[in-house]
Amino acid sequence: MNDELRDFCLQEFANREERRARRLLTRSASETSELLDFDLTRATERGIRARERE
Repeated sequence: MNDELRDFCLQEFANREERRARRLLTRSASETSELLDFDLTRATERGIRARERE
């Protein structure tokens, strides 16, 4: 991957994370907890799939 493409991807990721953080700040505690639980579940599922591919 060339440097320009890598920099673009990193910036897009940072932008997405910033938007996500702003959304979390505007939600109630229960909504935020549900979103974080969902993120943890997705991350766990991705980790399991990655291990299965190895």
